[in-house]
Amino acid sequence: MLKPEGGTQSAVLRLRDFRLFLSVRFLSSVAMPMQSVAVGWQVYDITGDPLSLGLVGLAQFLPMACLMLPAGDLADRYERRRILIVSYLVQAVCAAALLALTLTAQTASSLLFGVLMLFGVARALAEPPLQSFAPLLVPQAQFPSAVGWSSSANQAAIVIGPALGGALYIAGPEAVYGACLAIFLAMVAATAAIRVRGARLAHEARESMFTRVLAGIAYIRANRIILGAILLDLFAVLLGGATALLPVYARDILYVGPEGLGLLRSAQASGAVLMGLILANMPLRRHAGMTMLCGVAAFGVATIVFGLSESLMLSACALACARAARGRG
Repeated sequence: MLKPEGGTQSAVLRLRDFRLFLSVRFLSSVAMPMQSVAVGWQVYDITGDPLSLGLVGLAQFLPMACLMLPAGDLADRYERRRILIVSYLVQAVCAAALLALTLTAQTASSLLFGVLMLFGVARALAEPPLQSFAPLLVPQAQFPSAVGWSSSANQAAIVIGPALGGALYIAGPEAVYGACLAIFLAMVAATAAIRVRGARLAHEARESMFTRVLAGIAYIRANRIILGAILLDLFAVLLGGATALLPVYARDILYVGPEGLGLLRSAQASGAVLMGLILANMPLRRHAGMTMLCGVAAFGVATIVFGLSESLMLSACALACARAARGRG
């Protein structure tokens, strides 16, 4: 993470369109964990079944996994601002649907999971253009500063979002979904007001999307370091992820309620932020492979500590350490 310090670093904030983008990035990173906290607690409160929490995560993960590569290609071929507007409109519709289902007590699993899958599709389409939007808004000389501010806004938001969602849930899930709906609509308005200064990349007309996607997969397979890093992180997350079961721990083991669930999710984000700051000031220069293995091992140990803990503070510290270790890996 680049540090946005000093007069030169803050000069990029004088650009109106970048300020709008920064607000969109911040609001997006606040709203999604807010909604995630509310959905997880509501589903477990209704069903009392941990398997339902896994299905909630699966309903949102599958669209993102299936559309990850096509969404990146789409962002290169079409105007990214329009893709973001459509995506945020769909996310607003999903928040409105969750609000309506809650108010009418129509929280059947099939309806809820359908809304979550649509939300996953919208997130998948938004992620590539959002990640690559800053170069279209700022001069090349100010791009490093723009990256630093964007990263800082995102990291601050992922700490605030879960805690805010847990606090609002005290007034009921409809309060969270209503707030998310307002945030998504504000994001649509802010994105529509952005004026893009750059042009999208052009591709050869003879190249199909399928060909370009295969080229990306072939590149990853040919670079064993990249492939190994992806597989190692995937292995650790698949076997050690505790996020999906946090509502179970918060309600039945730690007895802390939805506000405690928000705190646990914020603790994970805090670990990522802390490790980002450490790496920004002490970047890795040697033994990256061994450091990655040590990070995965530390991730496993912290996850075990979390699984055995019956204390809110110990659980929060374990989650922060687990996310920091994964970040360092």
